[in-house]
Amino acid sequence: QAEDGIRDRSPSRGLGDVYKRQVVATDPECRAYATKALNNYLDEGRLSLFCRTDAAIKSSVRMVSAIMADHNRKVEEVRNEIPSNGAEAPDPIDEARRILGGSDLLKKFQALRELGDANHPMAEPLLFDSLRDLDVGTAAAFELAARTGDETLHKLIPLLKDPSTTVRANASTCMGLSGLESAVDPLVVALSNERDEETTIYIIRALGELRSPDSRPGLRSIDSRSEQIGVEVKRALQRIE
Repeated sequence: QAEDGIRDRSPSRGLGDVYKRQVVATDPECRAYATKALNNYLDEGRLSLFCRTDAAIKSSVRMVSAIMADHNRKVEEVRNEIPSNGAEAPDPIDEARRILGGSDLLKKFQALRELGDANHPMAEPLLFDSLRDLDVGTAAAFELAARTGDETLHKLIPLLKDPSTTVRANASTCMGLSGLESAVDPLVVALSNERDEETTIYIIRALGELRSPDSRPGLRSIDSRSEQIGVEVKRALQRIE
């Protein structure tokens, strides 16, 4: 091991020999340091890499030490610029919950998209909660529909009786987009009981999306409630037929 702290595994005949091997055998950064030291070593008037002259050796060692000190200082400066509060990164579910409780619509839509793709046990409950949101509830229904199976469907069915028209409408949308045949009967029952016109239209559209012949009688039974409902029923029946 040389006096400057460069570890040299092969037998060497002098400090210049160590520097020379470091130039050809180490990583680029170390090669740069060793090259500067070697040039300085030779510039001292050395006639041979293997001749030992204390003045030249000490000068070379000082050169390497200065270079390494400057390098370490720069590394430390970079490290100090990296923000650190000593805490772990926030839990993504907690972050999504915080965003969904806020008012930034763009961030809320983004959070819902990420929850739709997330393989996390709390992702689905957050999507269910978001069905109540007047601004992004429909987006939550779309994301929830993509992951809806029979188990999720059983959780959606009671929402068709929720006091909130927003929840009932978004739950209907989610069931229609699920593509599950088992969603048809609950929607037909909800259609016959629903008295809010706008929510009724959401249920009709959901049944039209499912395109099940079993929903025809239920659709035809309410086509005279209003002109707009009649139009929606006609469109749904056209999709089914």
